[in-house]
Amino acid sequence: MWLNPITVDKQHLTQLWQAIRLNPLICLVMLLCVVQYAYASLWGFNPNNSLSYPESWTSLFETHQYWRLLTPVFIHFSLMHLLANLLVFWLLATPIYWYHRRVFMLLLLAAALVGNGAEFVMIDEKFGGISGVNFALFGFLLVFQQCQPKGPLYIDRSLSLGFLAFLLISATDWLGHFAFYNHLGGFIVGAAFGFVMGIRRVGSAHA
Repeated sequence: MWLNPITVDKQHLTQLWQAIRLNPLICLVMLLCVVQYAYASLWGFNPNNSLSYPESWTSLFETHQYWRLLTPVFIHFSLMHLLANLLVFWLLATPIYWYHRRVFMLLLLAAALVGNGAEFVMIDEKFGGISGVNFALFGFLLVFQQCQPKGPLYIDRSLSLGFLAFLLISATDWLGHFAFYNHLGGFIVGAAFGFVMGIRRVGSAHA
């Protein structure tokens, strides 16, 4: 039996539209990452001019470009870097977004601010990527699940071990340079959010 390619295309487009409509914030973040990478790759846009972390606090206050405290999360240095980060972001962000959208938004902002700031203070401003946010999402799911083993959010044990192993590896140069402090800062923020939300829900359940 032959499939009609037009029907298949329509089905794919319908599914894509439903995903965008149901997860607008997640899709917006991913779109900004893709646009930045495409703009830099195809037209030679240099993110150091307006998106990368400021070189110093003095330059930040002089230029008033405060968005640069957040925007390094949109910068990716290779196609593999971009695709891997976006895949992980989609998988981890979707359940948290559906569980509590306001908490998800606050988690994104806090993870970007703390993770980026930690990497700048401990190393330098030459970093980028949404992996720090991904570690925040992981930290949230991991700790929330420990607080509520039968709760609505779940992360697979093998995936958790993989994340923890990668966090440790990123502290070394075994597989190349990684923004370890960005990852660690994001993870701590996510764990804190997960603990607060997990304890809060447990407390309300027993109240």
